Amino acid sequence: MNNLLKTKEQLLKELEELQQAFSSLKVSVETDKIEQRKTEEALRASEEQFQLLFNKAPLGYQSLDFDGLFIDVNQKWLDILGYKHEDVIGKWFGDFLSPAYQDGFRKRFPIFKAQGHIHSEFEMVHKSGQLLFIAFDGKIGYDLDGNFKQTHCILQDISERKLAEEKLLKSEENLSITLNSIGDGVLSTDIHGLIVRMNPVAEKLCGWDLAEATGKPLTEVFHIVSSETRAEVADPIRKVLENGEVVGLANHTVLISKDGSEYQIADSAAPIKNKEGEISGVVLVFSDVTEKYAAQKHIEESEEKFDS
Repeated sequence: MNNLLKTKEQLLKELEELQQAFSSLKVSVETDKIEQRKTEEALRASEEQFQLLFNKAPLGYQSLDFDGLFIDVNQKWLDILGYKHEDVIGKWFGDFLSPAYQDGFRKRFPIFKAQGHIHSEFEMVHKSGQLLFIAFDGKIGYDLDGNFKQTHCILQDISERKLAEEKLLKSEENLSITLNSIGDGVLSTDIHGLIVRMNPVAEKLCGWDLAEATGKPLTEVFHIVSSETRAEVADPIRKVLENGEVVGLANHTVLISKDGSEYQIADSAAPIKNKEGEISGVVLVFSDVTEKYAAQKHIEESEEKFDS
């Protein structure tokens, strides 16, 4: 009887302990559910915020898989290129490039995957057929084991910038052709009086080539003195900045070349102004009038002899 009572008491105790354990487990489960709900709500809020930022971002975004097929793009990407989401996902990126750039993508994509990052420019085709220049900055995303997962690329339409660069290059080419074809010396400086450009005539008369003269002070390259007094002529940059317009530098001016040769020159200078009308540099135009000056001096001397 005592043994039976003891067994019941033991069973009750074990049952009580089991019940307590169950209650604790139930509390733990309920707590886990609450925490899980909190985690799910935080995750959902984070996802909503990500999607908002993803689709409202001012730059295009795209993600490719290992084979270069689209995993995802954002709304800005679609706006730039004129496609719908279903037109893009699962398609090969190269199909959206102009034919001239498809081989370049085939070669660069393995390099991108190997080095983990890239900056590149491609010509892409808008849905309308218009060609757009697009700049890419990308990184590779990896999984927890360090293996390739997907690409993450930000893209920007730089078509207008490319067009401006092409126009500037063409303008530079036309300017070079013009400067190289005229018979006067032409050189230009920045606002600080440092050499920016020289044409071949200026190089010949000054004795400097453009490569060695670029960045040097004008007064070092364009060394001029008065024909009569041999005094240094005032700094052309200062004279132009003071007047803000085309000025003659000096009458009867001698240009002393780098090798010591001297040329009688006629010269003038004018300000270079930017779009805002502010002076950004100075251009000088000068011509060799040594023979003309010598002839004039000869005439003057002859007239003096005749008068005497």
